[in-house]
Amino acid sequence: MSSHVTETRPLIHEKIFKVGKNAFWIGVAIQVLLVTLLFLLPDPVIFVGLVLTLVVGALILLEPRVSLLAIAFITFALHPDFTGKQFVVKILGVNWYAMDWILLFTALSWCIHVALGRQRRMHTTKVTVPMVLFLVMLCVGVGVGLKNGHSPQDVFADLRLFFYYTAFFVALAFIRGQRDVELIFWATIVCGMVGAIPEIIGSLSESGRDLLTGQRLFFTRITGPHEVNYPMLLVASITMFPFVESLAKKTLIAGCVATSSLALLLGYTRGSWLAALAALVILLILFLRYTNILRRRFVAITFSVLGALTVFVILDFFGVFTVENLTVRATAVVSAKQLDISTLQRITELERAIEIFRGSPVLGEGLGLVYRFYAIGVGERSQLWLHNSYLYVLSKMGAAGLLSFLMLLGSAVLIPIRHLKQLPLGTGMGLLMAFSGMLFVLMVKSLTTWHLNTLTNSLFVGVILGVIASARSWIKNTSNHESSDNYGYER
Repeated sequence: MSSHVTETRPLIHEKIFKVGKNAFWIGVAIQVLLVTLLFLLPDPVIFVGLVLTLVVGALILLEPRVSLLAIAFITFALHPDFTGKQFVVKILGVNWYAMDWILLFTALSWCIHVALGRQRRMHTTKVTVPMVLFLVMLCVGVGVGLKNGHSPQDVFADLRLFFYYTAFFVALAFIRGQRDVELIFWATIVCGMVGAIPEIIGSLSESGRDLLTGQRLFFTRITGPHEVNYPMLLVASITMFPFVESLAKKTLIAGCVATSSLALLLGYTRGSWLAALAALVILLILFLRYTNILRRRFVAITFSVLGALTVFVILDFFGVFTVENLTVRATAVVSAKQLDISTLQRITELERAIEIFRGSPVLGEGLGLVYRFYAIGVGERSQLWLHNSYLYVLSKMGAAGLLSFLMLLGSAVLIPIRHLKQLPLGTGMGLLMAFSGMLFVLMVKSLTTWHLNTLTNSLFVGVILGVIASARSWIKNTSNHESSDNYGYER
């Protein structure tokens, strides 16, 4: 009798997992509804969002892996105005967002699965210790912030952004094989395209002007919390293209390249261009150093490069994005003759952060610190964030906090460098490099913005770190599908 129960458990779990995958596509359809309601009926969006969150929460309780799809959905598809302004529940004077509930449902589900004896131990990884150390430093930052008299609401706001990195443990706990990672990747690609299309339509529906070049634009720039998504999606899709075989997946990748490229150009943001270029160069160096991918996939890579160049040449020919204007924007940051307001504010923020660090070099001024300064062309500023995530950590958590933060990122960066040569040329290698590429984009982009600690990205950063950290394990487990199922139950 017990043997019969043991054999049927994987089958039941497999059915639940399929429900989760179907729910993801239902979620994509709901996203279209949300975008429509956001522009037509702002108030009802709150109720629709509440229902959506409860539905996703129920699915997470049934199958924890749905939480990883929900994270991709929220991060890459939901409009920033929806996650940051529309669906907000205020408790004890603090705003609680949909992402808070996703983590809550996931934690509850995790506890239930452990209590029922259905959860195996997490992967052993070199990233776990740096992650725990960084979380400890966050707690220290809370204590320093409260001691220095910062507002408890501001302290909580700072804590929450980096606390979303705990999605790292969710990924470690529930990723059991390459199939799980593929599902996260394709969910990210689809969600990214779904989220980009409304942004592109909105950008093209109005005209604007570039303050730096004075050029009259036929679109409004795509900026804000989601602007980092587009270089991430572009790098991930280009990296993965040589590793996919089916026509359907190649078509989906091509669509993501086209969509993210257009959104990236419409963003007209130097930091995003630099992040995408830097990440692609880093990945190219890694591939040249550790693999023979360029020779084995020469045709696919050549077509990818030629396709991207063709699109740019067409846009340049019709005057949509001229080389001259792009060059001006790309080089203005190092030109003494042209320092735009945005660059001047960043310089002012840098000086303010260094000043704060010098006052408290070891532990910083604590979480909840509000930066107050005067920026030329902007005026008096009072904000919780900086246009540089590293300076943000340095000024609020001191040298000790920044060191723990760099150790966390560095430990993840070293994984593909250490193990790339050992991996077979195939989908596993492509997935590892695609997620590593997204992390590279975030790290470079955060030199000029705050995207390593922003509301709509921190949750996914934790998942990226978890995927990379467990790469050796999930690639190894993939070869054992015949002897052991993908959910931790022995056949």
